[in-house]
Amino acid sequence: MVTVGEALLWRVDSLEILARALRSGARALTDSADSSQGALNALSEDDFAGDNRSAAEASVTRSSTRLRRSSVALERLAACCSDTAAMLNDVIRELTDAVNQATNLGFQVNLVSGAVTPPEGMLSTIARSLVHPKIPSGPFTMAEWRATSQLRIQSALAELNRLDEKAADAISALSPLVASGASGSGRLQRSQAGSGTGITSDKGIDGGWDLEVGSGLAGAYSSSPLSEIDAAMSTRARALGLPPGQLLESSPGHSAIAFGDVERASTVITLVPGTSSSAEDASRQFERVAATFHAAGGDPEDVAVVLFSYDAPPNLREAIRTEYHNFAAERLQHLQAGLIERSGGVDSGDTAIAGGTTAHAQSPTQRHVVAGYSYGATVVSQASLGSGLYADRVLLIAPPGVGPGLERANDMKLLKPDGTARPEYENSHRVAVATSPMDPIRIPAELGIHGKNPADKDFGAYTLNLSERGLSMRDLAEFMVTPVQDIPQKYRHVQGNPHIEHYFDDEVFTRETNRWLTDS
Repeated sequence: MVTVGEALLWRVDSLEILARALRSGARALTDSADSSQGALNALSEDDFAGDNRSAAEASVTRSSTRLRRSSVALERLAACCSDTAAMLNDVIRELTDAVNQATNLGFQVNLVSGAVTPPEGMLSTIARSLVHPKIPSGPFTMAEWRATSQLRIQSALAELNRLDEKAADAISALSPLVASGASGSGRLQRSQAGSGTGITSDKGIDGGWDLEVGSGLAGAYSSSPLSEIDAAMSTRARALGLPPGQLLESSPGHSAIAFGDVERASTVITLVPGTSSSAEDASRQFERVAATFHAAGGDPEDVAVVLFSYDAPPNLREAIRTEYHNFAAERLQHLQAGLIERSGGVDSGDTAIAGGTTAHAQSPTQRHVVAGYSYGATVVSQASLGSGLYADRVLLIAPPGVGPGLERANDMKLLKPDGTARPEYENSHRVAVATSPMDPIRIPAELGIHGKNPADKDFGAYTLNLSERGLSMRDLAEFMVTPVQDIPQKYRHVQGNPHIEHYFDDEVFTRETNRWLTDS
């Protein structure tokens, strides 16, 4: 239990300092893995071949995989520290303000419990007008002032302890340094755990704020049934015929809900929505999740769809600010790494982190497809930079652009389950773009407001043929300036909003997506 006095002395900026150090360490681990792999690859077959080379390649691959998986774990831990710092900072600010208000009124504040008492000799009533954003002005009795001040202090203290306890659980469970054995929980002991704020806990993390963790694999995600988290969302999903949902992740500004068995499905599709979506309003995207099952083709029982929701910009103009896709891209990278862990895709690396064995064996044919819609396509593209994105294929649906740092599909770093990058030349088929000819998104895409247009031929991605849905760029420009009353007659073939209705459950989009996914 953190006291008021302890909380007032906290410096949560130290968590941000730790987060930066962890990210630096993660980069060093990745660089070391790349260096080891590169040194071996640089040896010619003439100088080093046969059984010795095969044994060396296997050993280097195992070691590099451990380094890359530990790097991902450090990145997750860094993100958790950053989230914790932001949340605790707001609560500590409220607690500090509440304590200052009470002392300015002449009260004494117990720095352990937060109890507020008047000093001896103070009048029994007080009649003053106080201009304060948290308390209405006007005459109050001494008892009312004391009760109001104490409520503010103790409420802030309770919230701070709640957040600190969750942070302690999340950080200890995500620690990549755990070596708990095959049957261990992956958690630090109470004497070791903590968010850096003095609180430890062995309670599970609920779905309300932080990452759900509880398997024998440190850094992996357990899940909670959606029906236990949000009954309304669960009912909505059932009405659309979706499989039972599982909340995989939840933190400030993002969430991930899985429909289907992500551990055993042959195809796992991660859907990233666009502008105006949010982690708190994920159910709005459920119809697209249902359509994604259909577009995947094959047996629905063998497909899982993960809805990655995040606090997206409210519109494309606001989306110019890079902080939106920077935050979401990092969380998407972590999610994809977690999905690989869940399926047991990297046995050697997982074991190195957890000190044990993985719980599930991944089907050798399991593939991971990441599909971004509208601004979500920009997020997916940005996630392929830096440390890279675990994905077999990427589908950019109605993209406004790929964001900064990308000029060609070959610039996108798609990772194999062992953490190594796929050959760049394969991206000409692994990366696909779907843009309806009548979609107004083509205008900002052509202008380059959000970076390179991936639909351009020189970008080098596979293009889904949606030509049945419209004509030329000139037709689109004319459509955009046509008076509303003339649209029904002049553009009878355009139904509704092409940016919305020419994708997902659209028959042409579904057919072309199936063709791309099934064409090896």
